[in-house]
Amino acid sequence: MSKKQYLAERKRIAAGTLLKADLSQDDTLNRTFNFVSANLLNFLPGIPADTHEALFSQMLMHQQLSMLDYHHPDALNQVRTEGAYEDAIALLKNRPAIICTFHMGSNRVLNHMLAAAGIPFTVVAANHIARGEGEAFSQMYAREYNRQQPFTVIEAQQPNAGLQMLRELKKGRSLLIYIDGNTGSGDDTIHNENRTRIDFLNGHIYARSGVAYLSHLANVPVIPVVSYRTSLNCIRLRIEQAIYPDTTVSRKQYAATATQQIYNAFAPLLQQYPEQWECWMYLHKMVDCKAFTGADAVQQDTHPATGAFHLNKSRYGVFNIGNEWYLFHKQSYTSYPVNRDIYQLLFKSFSNAVQREEISSQVFEQLYAHKVFIQA
Repeated sequence: MSKKQYLAERKRIAAGTLLKADLSQDDTLNRTFNFVSANLLNFLPGIPADTHEALFSQMLMHQQLSMLDYHHPDALNQVRTEGAYEDAIALLKNRPAIICTFHMGSNRVLNHMLAAAGIPFTVVAANHIARGEGEAFSQMYAREYNRQQPFTVIEAQQPNAGLQMLRELKKGRSLLIYIDGNTGSGDDTIHNENRTRIDFLNGHIYARSGVAYLSHLANVPVIPVVSYRTSLNCIRLRIEQAIYPDTTVSRKQYAATATQQIYNAFAPLLQQYPEQWECWMYLHKMVDCKAFTGADAVQQDTHPATGAFHLNKSRYGVFNIGNEWYLFHKQSYTSYPVNRDIYQLLFKSFSNAVQREEISSQVFEQLYAHKVFIQA
């Protein structure tokens, strides 16, 4: 792809011409949106529920931009570094480290930045990403940066992945790891031993602690990096000061403290640019859903006899899995089976108000009492 083609494609993505976020036509997309909305509600409650759908569309756009940037080295010309960039590059040229980043902004340009700076590094990625993208980037790595050594990708879910990482560090190669992925530490993060409970935004999550654990084991520093976009033409890479392992405390204690420190550095940028973090799509896998409050115990006592009503987006959503339909309570991540007719009514009320006369009295009274419906 030429530079001209790259810029044209980027413009089309930003304009939304390649974005298809029609929730009514894609059951999987609608289900994903509901969990994104629930995660936003629980961790960034200051964002109005009515804006979640637009934010979700922007999230999909940033995913596409990130992938486009990854496959075009010219994206590096859009990058501006901030924070401890000079210190980090000097460190990486003298010793290996673990570069720890997030699925935020145009995160894949970090590969280009490291390659352009001549830093020997190995990427740790989910198996499907390593197999699907590793070879393509390896060829581009050799072509664009004139590197003789092969580009290496470790499949995070392989049983010997930890041993491979240690070997790469001992060779003097740094590791690039995504700390916020839900792969490599098990599909359900809270039930995996490789996690630690940390404070995060408005709640708590069970975050992967393997990055900090490996740092302590190999006695190498962690360099947190966050990517974000301030505009279509400006990609920022925020490099934090290196975190050095504290050998005076236990490995588990250091892993917990360092993981919290990494997320603390990340949170302010996330609050400012929430639409750029793709992990809203699976943050619920990192939380203990049992700790969240169930459906509202206090019911609405009375209900209007007539008028228009719509779905209470700040509390509920709807999705289906095949021929099974659910009312989804966002605050507790709890799903309640409903029949198809009620599902269609609720789905309609998500975007358009429904009239009281369209709903049977018994159904309406139950939905209104539990604050599923609110008056339009």
